[in-house]
Amino acid sequence: SLPLARLYPALPPEDEDLLNSLYFDIAKADAFCAVLPQPRLEQLLARAHADDPCERRRLLLDCRGMIDEHNGTAHHILGLLDGFDELGGEWQFEVLVSKPAAEFHHLRERHRKFRLIYDHPRETYSVAVLLNQPWGLSTIAELHRHALLILFNMLDTISWDILYVCDESLDAVWRFIARYSDGLLFNSQFTCDRFRKRFPLQAAIAERTTHLSLAIEELVDPLAQQEPVGDYILVFGNDYDHKDVRRTLQILADAFPFCKFVAFGIDKVALPNATAMPSGKIEPTALHRLIAGARVIVFPSFYEGFGMPVVQGLAYGRPVIVRRSPLWEEVAAKMRSPGQLVPYDTTPSLVEAVGFALAGLPLNVLPQGSGLAPGQAPARWRDGALRIVELIEELLTNADGKRWLERDEALQTVQLLRL
Repeated sequence: SLPLARLYPALPPEDEDLLNSLYFDIAKADAFCAVLPQPRLEQLLARAHADDPCERRRLLLDCRGMIDEHNGTAHHILGLLDGFDELGGEWQFEVLVSKPAAEFHHLRERHRKFRLIYDHPRETYSVAVLLNQPWGLSTIAELHRHALLILFNMLDTISWDILYVCDESLDAVWRFIARYSDGLLFNSQFTCDRFRKRFPLQAAIAERTTHLSLAIEELVDPLAQQEPVGDYILVFGNDYDHKDVRRTLQILADAFPFCKFVAFGIDKVALPNATAMPSGKIEPTALHRLIAGARVIVFPSFYEGFGMPVVQGLAYGRPVIVRRSPLWEEVAAKMRSPGQLVPYDTTPSLVEAVGFALAGLPLNVLPQGSGLAPGQAPARWRDGALRIVELIEELLTNADGKRWLERDEALQTVQLLRL
């Protein structure tokens, strides 16, 4: 492909002065042409269809949703990065991240062959994938300017549903990607179904469900595998209302006053037989030991997109008690673990399930592995990354820029409406 300077050569100064003297509206015309999308699109198309595979196959992985703490989003992003790292092949992966997050999660040591870019993209890419939900149109516009194709990884629709952790603009942001993105990724069919019901997708948008790893060896920490079973019941979540940790803890502490409880994800408790353990800064191995050592794990959340602590508890062979949801049936069907996944519907059924688990009595468990073919292994992080790359390669075969122009026009309209 020709350099931009050869396609759009600049006039010598003397010719430019003559042109301006002959045509007084040339400055106005130049200003109009300067904001046309076609030159930018040409650069992106040249990148996506370059003869050199090293230029063509550059994939920007936007990881700016990962902060300098341990949480579910960080775990998901780090897992996918591990999967991309295993793929190899022709694709060059460049990771867009904040410097504090990169240092906190040791990305340079963890992924030496990835190029790290801090805070904002500066070059052009065939594809950009935001590895978590977008929270603002500015992020969408920025990725659009730097990549021909843009995809978004939806981890859940909880923020839109519960309202109090987002502002009113989130609805418009997610409706925009449901109409103008090139592809949407979902961490479960449960998340996909909820997003589709709330934000109907335009027919042109590609979809792909990419489960988090359900492979036992990727879910456990070798340093925690020999952790002996302790004497506590672990109630897992955080202080958001939909996690229901405090109310559940009170119910169980009343029902089992002689048992010890650890409430993970909250700051303080006023119960004599319970200890609170805030999340965010606890080292992964310490968290794994906490999960592996629990007699029973209770995950009382009303609403999850995947629930990594649940599958980790199952991987360590623990009984995990969850509020009934189609999500847990989906997860159980796609994994094989030594643990028991036990749903409950009501307060009495919760207390009964915990009591039966403590006593070693038979539990009403969800069957595992029914969604796997005979001999089929549960999904690994590499499988999730491969499904994303395969979708990207399918999209690139028909990437002619028309979709990019539609999105560009929509973004310009949004900017005009804000004036």
